[in-house]
Amino acid sequence: MINGILARVKGLLGSGDARTGLLKKNIIGSVLLKGMSIVVTLALVPLTIDYVNAEQYGIWLTLSSLMTWLTFFDIGLAMGLRNRFAEAKARGETERARQYISTAYAAIGVLALILIAVSIPLCRIVDWCSLLKVSEMYRAELADVMQVLFGAFAATLVLAVMSNILIGDQLMAVSSLVGVIGQAIVLAVIWILVRTQVHGTLMTLACVLAWIPPVTLLVASVILFFTRYRCYAPSPRMIRPSMVKDLLGIGGKFFLITVSMLFIFQLMNVIISRELGPLTVTEYNIAYRYFNTANMVAMLGLAPFWAASTDAYTRGNLDWISAKLRSLEKIVLFMLLPGIFLMVMLSPVVYRLWIGDSVSVTWSTSISIAIYIAVLTISNTYMFIINGIGKVQLQLYIYLGFAFISYPVMTLLCRRWGIPGLLLLPAFIYIVQAVAMRLQLKRIFNSNAEGIWNR
Repeated sequence: MINGILARVKGLLGSGDARTGLLKKNIIGSVLLKGMSIVVTLALVPLTIDYVNAEQYGIWLTLSSLMTWLTFFDIGLAMGLRNRFAEAKARGETERARQYISTAYAAIGVLALILIAVSIPLCRIVDWCSLLKVSEMYRAELADVMQVLFGAFAATLVLAVMSNILIGDQLMAVSSLVGVIGQAIVLAVIWILVRTQVHGTLMTLACVLAWIPPVTLLVASVILFFTRYRCYAPSPRMIRPSMVKDLLGIGGKFFLITVSMLFIFQLMNVIISRELGPLTVTEYNIAYRYFNTANMVAMLGLAPFWAASTDAYTRGNLDWISAKLRSLEKIVLFMLLPGIFLMVMLSPVVYRLWIGDSVSVTWSTSISIAIYIAVLTISNTYMFIINGIGKVQLQLYIYLGFAFISYPVMTLLCRRWGIPGLLLLPAFIYIVQAVAMRLQLKRIFNSNAEGIWNR
């Protein structure tokens, strides 16, 4: 059965040119690596709950979701680099690509220093217990934990440049490998801590989960700049301040899109914590991590299309993009969606085997998250190609429009119907986005995209 599914995917992707061949290698490599990542991620959840407890784990999830905002403090420079690097490499402009990389590191480094300077007093001023509505017993610890998190995310901000270089070079599998190595080290350290300490603390958990991934990225960056990317290695003499504007041309739009998405999607843990309590945050994230494995599998095929679409669009090969989009739609419709339905049916058994009785997940939570993941995956099918092409103005307006109403609307819906109510607005946004971007791609393929459809 598995061989049949893989053969069908291979047939849908087709053989063909060098770009398709590279795409296949990335997908195959990513399948293996993502499988490892899913196993590590799922194993880490019950282990982490054992290390602390369900309530502390819920607090950690809420804090880390807040800190996700900081990974986009680079105002879109890293994502802009992804497209500009891919374009320069497609044209054979090695020196220009190196200038883009050096400029991105310098500009993001300055932003990271600003972030650290602002975070030091902020961590002591903000009343984190009131913000999250958790017990006062965590007051002193939360202030220290937030300082650790701010430092880790500032480091990640700079070091994530390498991930965008790899993706821009159509080497998504290599980028995934770095991430999997970091996750495996985290799992090993937590496993050791569980067996050597009576009870863990949020501080230790923060140090392990927040700092190991950027350290892994640092080691990978050094190795890659001394080997494969020696000719692109950043240098102070290659910094071009004038290129910041060029990176922000497309990167600025990605930044606004990302900030809008954060207002909509990353505040969900905060809303759940405030309205339903940190234990419900844990319930939500258990179900989300389970069903998100379907989206993670989909990302194996979708993520490499960003850089591949940039390369194809730069070379004027719209037919290639159109053909691959049709293949992706068939994979999502005939394989992924039935798979999510099967996951819903099996969810009670999986939860029991995975986390035992430590956390209870209701049917309503499982079904609502399954639907949410399904529409998310459908939307991503079009988003990755649109992002690669760089025509993101329509996407920007959609997210900006919903960002202004997301928090109050989701809070009211969560208060009224719990987790299923909370997910109504995000799911609706992804449906609107999918319909709009599919229409936009049809216009682009037919060469009649004008105005907002072509920006």
